[in-house]
Amino acid sequence: MVKFHDNYGVIDKMGDWVVLPQRDPITILTNDLYLIRAKNLTTLKSFEGETIYFTSNRVEMKDDYLLEYLSGGGLWKIDLEGRIVNRELPQQNFQEIRASSEGLFAVRINNRFGFVDNQNRLLVANRYENVGDFHEGLAAVKLLGKWGFIDKNENLIIQPQYSKVGVFHNGVVTIKQKSGMGLINKQGKKLSRFDYDDIYLQSNGKYLIKKDGKYGLLASDGSLLILAKYDYLEELTNGFVKVSLFGKYGVVSEKGVDFIPILYDELTFDHRYGHYLAMKNSDWENLSN
Repeated sequence: MVKFHDNYGVIDKMGDWVVLPQRDPITILTNDLYLIRAKNLTTLKSFEGETIYFTSNRVEMKDDYLLEYLSGGGLWKIDLEGRIVNRELPQQNFQEIRASSEGLFAVRINNRFGFVDNQNRLLVANRYENVGDFHEGLAAVKLLGKWGFIDKNENLIIQPQYSKVGVFHNGVVTIKQKSGMGLINKQGKKLSRFDYDDIYLQSNGKYLIKKDGKYGLLASDGSLLILAKYDYLEELTNGFVKVSLFGKYGVVSEKGVDFIPILYDELTFDHRYGHYLAMKNSDWENLSN
């Protein structure tokens, strides 16, 4: 470990950076692992960049394990693979138990959330400010005021960095950050722009987007189908989209190409016959005597 311009990093014997300098102190544990001690978070990481374990509790280093001092009293012994020894807790310690999601129950213990199985075994440590349900193998967790995602082995899959998150649907989830809302996948890769005011999952897997009071449409993989420029947007059963601007209605394709001009005061699709019923108000005329 070296200190460089008031930052901490790790170099090898050739002087090459293994861990680039950063502001939080670093302690090397083994040839493969090191510990970062931030103000409110201690993280066990590998030199390959994998996060193995993290906690906001005080941690003490031993030869081949860590001791974590729980906020509600007691100790946990953590091995260097991030596993907690003795996860069983008595039922009376639970302050809150939520409904099951994918076989696990979210519980609150000492004002922190974790997950237990149906035998009251603590499978995900109670270290989180809040948690969501498991969907598609991942659950949202809140840590230091931000949301991320873990799997059922408590591997941190997506770092806590978002102010708001949804649940995964076909490998995609809505999230909110400072610039706005967008979509990411299970690897944390951004799939869309992140400046939308809101995103709504539709029953067909697509996403209705809202920006500055206007509506558009994203595909299920996050790619843009229709720009957010309409006052109203509704997907029809024939694969086309009904839209509105300035009180007038028309129809565009799901790629945003005009199909029926936006000229009509009322427009309805009759799915039984595949017809559009359109109404256009007549203009007033002044008639002289």
